[in-house]
Amino acid sequence: MLQTLRTALQNPHRGALHINRNFARNVVEQVRPSSMIFEEEWDNLIILDACRLDLFQQVLNRNGSIDFRWSAGSDSMEFIRQNTEGRVLNDVVWVSANPWVSEARDHVFKVKDVWDTGWNEELQTVLPETMKDAAIEAEEAHPNKRLVVHFMQPHYPFIGEFGRNALPSHRTFTGEGMVDVETEDKSIWEKLESGDVAKEDVWRAYRENLEMVYPVAKELCSELTGRSVITSDHGNEFGNRGYPIPIRLFGHPGGLRTKNLVKVPWIPFEDDERKEIQPASGPIESEDSSEVIEDRLQALGYHK
Repeated sequence: MLQTLRTALQNPHRGALHINRNFARNVVEQVRPSSMIFEEEWDNLIILDACRLDLFQQVLNRNGSIDFRWSAGSDSMEFIRQNTEGRVLNDVVWVSANPWVSEARDHVFKVKDVWDTGWNEELQTVLPETMKDAAIEAEEAHPNKRLVVHFMQPHYPFIGEFGRNALPSHRTFTGEGMVDVETEDKSIWEKLESGDVAKEDVWRAYRENLEMVYPVAKELCSELTGRSVITSDHGNEFGNRGYPIPIRLFGHPGGLRTKNLVKVPWIPFEDDERKEIQPASGPIESEDSSEVIEDRLQALGYHK
């Protein structure tokens, strides 16, 4: 308690976040209980990183008719840890554009690091088509495993024409205050908070990313065997206030349970054929993380 008070006095915003995170864990979790993805019924789980439910509804023009889940995390790291820690997922192959998934390699039969092998140097991310190809290769290699395909979009970097050309240069998409040590540029969320960029412009670039990734993800569902589900790990805040301390939130800070952060789409795609899942009897196959993981995390707006 004394440490919390000291933190609040030294950094009021951080102190408020600490209080709000405790409130989320002890109170909000009771009314928005986390859905555990590996307890759900699916053969292929397609994750669109940082996709809010209302954004998904806009792009699909299906307001109010989309099923949802309460995510186990309000950022990728929390989502991954909550869903994997304490589990032996020897029936899962996780194909990922998000480097944080490498944190789960001790729990998962195989992690395929597309953020390493399929990285686009120009756009500093993994493109949707690259992820689709990697997912199909993974199913061909492991036809009797459940498949998680973790696309990076609609998360920053913005890969659409408007997002690349209309917004000023910026470093991150997390809202955690990380800056480029060389340029000392602000994050997109700091620019949004200070009024340097318009909310509607950031939202347009965010939506553009989803419009580019969703058709590829949907097509992938039709090509994979079994029941597929499109979902997300978390959403984003665009300046709405948290609770019980009403500080404004930007990006996806961890440990919170606002609707914009943890209410995510859950869209099933049925198939006449289901996979015959066979858990591995041998050791986990995943290799050690690449040495470039920290660079990739920073390019995507994360920091370790």
